[in-house]
Amino acid sequence: MAFLGELQQKTEVAEAISEPAPTPALAADETPDETPAPPADAGGDAAAPPPAPAAEEPPPAAEEPPPPVIDEATVAAASTAAAAEAGGDSLKSLLPEAEPTKVRKYTGNAGIEEDILHEAVDLMKEKKWDECLEKLDEIDPEGEIGQMLSFKNTKACALWQGKQDLVSSLVIFEDILLTNPDLESVERNRKQVIMQMKYNDFNAISALLKEKKLNEAEAALRNFSLDEPITPYLRFNAANNLGITLVTIKKKIRNDGKTWYNVIPEAIQYFEVALEEKPDSIEAAHNCGLCLMQCRQFDASLEYFDKALAIKPQLVPALMGKATSLQRLECWNDCIALATGMIEFMGETDFRPWYIRGACHFALKQYEPAVNDLEKAFAIGGVPPDQLFGMQQTLIKSLSKHSEAVLFTNGQADEALALCDRALALQPSIDSPKMVEEKRHAVFNKGLALFAKGQLAESIAVMQAMVDQWPDLKSAREGLGQLALLQEDWKTGIENLEVALAGNPHPSRANLLFDLGVAYFITGDLETAKERFKRVLKKMDPDHDHSIKAIQCIEAIQRGAPQVEGPMFIPGEYNGDKEGYQYSTKGPKGEGYYKDFREQLRALGYSEDLIEILFKTGGVGNPPDMKQLWEAMAPPPDIYNTGGGAHAPGQLAYASPEELQLMYKFLKSPGPFPDEVDPTIREQYLEDEEFEEVMGMTKETFNETPKWKQQKLKEDAGLF
Repeated sequence: MAFLGELQQKTEVAEAISEPAPTPALAADETPDETPAPPADAGGDAAAPPPAPAAEEPPPAAEEPPPPVIDEATVAAASTAAAAEAGGDSLKSLLPEAEPTKVRKYTGNAGIEEDILHEAVDLMKEKKWDECLEKLDEIDPEGEIGQMLSFKNTKACALWQGKQDLVSSLVIFEDILLTNPDLESVERNRKQVIMQMKYNDFNAISALLKEKKLNEAEAALRNFSLDEPITPYLRFNAANNLGITLVTIKKKIRNDGKTWYNVIPEAIQYFEVALEEKPDSIEAAHNCGLCLMQCRQFDASLEYFDKALAIKPQLVPALMGKATSLQRLECWNDCIALATGMIEFMGETDFRPWYIRGACHFALKQYEPAVNDLEKAFAIGGVPPDQLFGMQQTLIKSLSKHSEAVLFTNGQADEALALCDRALALQPSIDSPKMVEEKRHAVFNKGLALFAKGQLAESIAVMQAMVDQWPDLKSAREGLGQLALLQEDWKTGIENLEVALAGNPHPSRANLLFDLGVAYFITGDLETAKERFKRVLKKMDPDHDHSIKAIQCIEAIQRGAPQVEGPMFIPGEYNGDKEGYQYSTKGPKGEGYYKDFREQLRALGYSEDLIEILFKTGGVGNPPDMKQLWEAMAPPPDIYNTGGGAHAPGQLAYASPEELQLMYKFLKSPGPFPDEVDPTIREQYLEDEEFEEVMGMTKETFNETPKWKQQKLKEDAGLF
């Protein structure tokens, strides 16, 4: 059995362990010399998954059964009762006293049968079961002797011990007890027969488990009674093996005709029964913790993992399970301490504690130690194929985020570039369709690093490659558009910014839309430029001062102020400066001279500062440095947050729930949802009254609820 504990920051395996099902031996409380050996504890670091829930070898059949309880007092009591029923004298004893000669109390056939019963009892004492039964068969069961309790008890014991006919023996013992419920020795014999039947059944179940016939074993274990009479030893093994079997097959049971539920919660109850009988069972404690973790009861799972670790502190599967639960509870520092302790005794023999610690550092935004630990995990090796993708995904994100830190905080463009290249070299995951967002982010950061190094052409080439591969990626369009404007490549800038700013861009894009208007203004398209400036004021920022002044300038020009004579565009190569024109090789009409409105603006009385605003792009008149360019892209504060997964670089910022309230019908699954809504906290956008109606509690109570419970509530409400 193995359960994957997958977080967005990690993919970790918590293993189940299983000690072999002990070989049952026939035992009874009255025969201490034949009590079973204690079950074996889980050894070593526990078996590797998937564990065998049954014994490694089929358990043998029970040894020689204990003798029945037939003491003198019991026989005397039974004989007295039988004689009273038959109207005759009591048979004082079926056991020899001082003299071997027995006294006959009956005449005729009853007397003969009385002698036969004496002989049968003597044969039983000598454990000559078959001969004893042959003698008893000579007695009429409906006659006076056949109705005596001593006859019934002797026959039941002979059937039990001789023919192993446990069912018939049990029927006779229970028949005796119906009329004589106080016969303790008969009751003890009945219990021993039931015990032997249970051990025989468990032997058969163990054989099924050994043969991997889990469905048959499950059915047999469900029918196996844990009620008295039973030893703690047998109850432990029956409950524990049923729990392991359920977890192994993960059977789905039809509940109400419509829904399915997992039997893991049922397995938990059986492990708890097992622990009640054997509190020091490492196996049951660990497996119970594992099942609780599977049911998202992470706090409860820690209690059981700690029970197992209290017995064996270096039990690796329990340590892994505990680490998974700590991660799910977002107890990152506790998990780091746990992983560090594992590294101290495991060293570099296992990649898992290194990966766990690296994933926790990533969750805490400690990207440098995250990169170090994650790369160490890969260097150790042994990563299973089913974990490779998740681990590489976490490392790619860590490298990309670390590249931002060294670039923006330390200004180390070369190191940032190297980190991006390492992320882009992680195969095969980086080229997976599921890794598009991570790859985009790493490529985008590489473009910024190249820009920071002053390699503008190379940076533009990276952005252009992103646009070619992902034409709808707005962040790449924005980056390429701004870089193109810095190179005065107006055509490329306009094309990409138009795509990036289509629809209803976020107010944070006001300056970028202004830059687009400036590009149109410089190329002589005054109407389109004015429309873009008006859009800034109408859709994004009504107080955007530069857009207000730009519209005033354009309207003044259009009213017929002094104009520079000549055409709007003169094609051709550069041939010296021309008054009233500026030369560009990358304008929308190709290489040539474009009309320059500076003289007109001066004639209208505009200051040089204001004129410069209208002829410069990249941050409202100031060419942006590398960090300003990134900030203009407005990436989410944490694009790899634990709740909502990765987002494309430059994704629009979400509205605060305090500022935006929506009706439930606009927020519930399957969507689509408004662009302003953070999909990971959709429930927070509900109005307080409707929130309480949908979730069954106030927002304050919900926000104080553990994360795992919040997620369950959100799932039930269609908000997860």
